Amino acid sequence: MHDILPTGLHWLRLAVTGDADAVNSLLAVNAQAASATFVDQGNAADFLTAPLPASTISKFKVGDTAIKKIAQPQESLGGKPPEDDDRFYTRISERLRHKDRASTMWDYEHIILERFPEVYKVRCINHTELNRDRNNNIIADNELKPGYILVVTIPYVSSESAVDPLRPYTAKKTLLAIDAYLRERMTPFVNLEVQNPKIEEVQVKFDVAFNDDIADISFYKDELNLAIQRYLTPWSYEEGADISFGGKWHKSSIINFIEEQTYVDYLENFEMYHRVNIDIENWSKIDVELVQGSTSRSILVSHPSHIIKEIV
Repeated sequence: MHDILPTGLHWLRLAVTGDADAVNSLLAVNAQAASATFVDQGNAADFLTAPLPASTISKFKVGDTAIKKIAQPQESLGGKPPEDDDRFYTRISERLRHKDRASTMWDYEHIILERFPEVYKVRCINHTELNRDRNNNIIADNELKPGYILVVTIPYVSSESAVDPLRPYTAKKTLLAIDAYLRERMTPFVNLEVQNPKIEEVQVKFDVAFNDDIADISFYKDELNLAIQRYLTPWSYEEGADISFGGKWHKSSIINFIEEQTYVDYLENFEMYHRVNIDIENWSKIDVELVQGSTSRSILVSHPSHIIKEIV
């Protein structure tokens, strides 16, 4: 009982007493949820080659007046297309090599890719332990720790994917499933951890003079911000663009890219910042000439909002 919140409603309270990092970030609370299962009727051979994008399912085939609205908040899960000859030969060749045992780094990576089709890329990093504080938050990567193996996964990211391209995280449920799957195929003398990549942001700040024929300055500022995002995070806009670990960005290459935009005249006061820890809101912005991933599991992404000022 309470006398603070309004009556006549159901109130939910969620809490964890420990290991908060094992809980996914809450995106939404949806009532009246149900699952839909694909039934193959032989009329869509390529249906399972990619997940069904979110918001694709919006109504019943046969209407029901008792249901007001249908929404599909996330893309579909699971499912594999029929195996063709190329995929068959690849699978059996890999199986003959690793024999369903995780011994080398190559074994770890290819065993995961075969078993979990929703995973786009895997990196197995040996001699690496994630150090944590008393609240189980990761505070450092010890990359000189024999006997420890860190497996980092990246899901498929596209314009239709539910995964945020600036935060390419694998679902916690999938990470736990990968962990359990590997432990059945590896030596018990290895300390294993399966984690998401460390996301590090690149943000730029500059003054820009647009061409004389540009009237809508606000529109082209947004357009330029989006162009920089596409340049720094190409996999979110280009089909097949690779996501690489580590990586580096030179200030000069970003300046050159911006100056090549047809609506840009010239730039001034260009600065580039490296946000190593995205969990820290008030981070110190220090101008650097080169941004490079700080760990072996780091991925460089664009900051969602770059600081662009017009030169009048």
